[in-house]
Amino acid sequence: MKVSDVVNRNVISVSPNEDLAHVRRLFLRYGITKIPVFDEGLLVGAVTEMEVAKAYELTRGPIETVKVGEVMTDDVVAVSPGDELEAVIPEAIKRALVVVTDKNGEFLGILTKTDILRAKQKDLPAVPLSGVVTPKVKTVRPDQSIFRAVKIMKENKVKHLPVVEGRDKVIGIVSAKDIALSTFGLRPKKVTFIRHSAGGMRKVVKIVPQTVGGVMRTPVDTASPRLNVRKAATRLLNKNIGSIVVTESSRLRGIVTKTDLLHTVKKEQ
Repeated sequence: MKVSDVVNRNVISVSPNEDLAHVRRLFLRYGITKIPVFDEGLLVGAVTEMEVAKAYELTRGPIETVKVGEVMTDDVVAVSPGDELEAVIPEAIKRALVVVTDKNGEFLGILTKTDILRAKQKDLPAVPLSGVVTPKVKTVRPDQSIFRAVKIMKENKVKHLPVVEGRDKVIGIVSAKDIALSTFGLRPKKVTFIRHSAGGMRKVVKIVPQTVGGVMRTPVDTASPRLNVRKAATRLLNKNIGSIVVTESSRLRGIVTKTDLLHTVKKEQ
């Protein structure tokens, strides 16, 4: 199978001068999380849900004043339409965005993990999730701020965090997409108070951090470690979700993402 068989040619793009509030609207309107950035017809980078989520942590306030060019990533790789799909899986796993260009460098479209997984689903092995699950999962509590969640994501290069209470009881999940689409960056809650000092009184305005509990998704899509990998892939694709939390007796046992499944496809080649 060639890249040309699955390339996504209906692509929305933005310029470096547009703001992140506009990017968020595009994410919502078109159900996407990756957008190439063009400057005067030249591809200069990409903005994904992770860049928007990181902007929340950096600005701690409205994102309408943050320009795409300030946060976009250059972690973009170009592949050819004639390339074998299997050969570009490693790039799709590690890069923020895979673009497809012809021999003259003309932009043709993009290739996402979802595109590849849908095309290669039948090549997944008929094994239980226990064989592909990521067992050492980073988690977050519902009372922690989204800033803390983004920090954990950045440090561990993940986009999905199970939300737990007590001893690994899963009560929700939060992703970079959930944070990017939250309304915090549009209308952050503010608190005003009077501070007394030797110089007199002054008004102080602070941003109240949004908690993970306010943006997490619940109920969580969970599965037993015994669930077939192919069925897990079907669930991810049909529900348009990025991960499935693996549990036993409501206790966290791991997480499976599209990246994990693509690693499995790669091993089967």
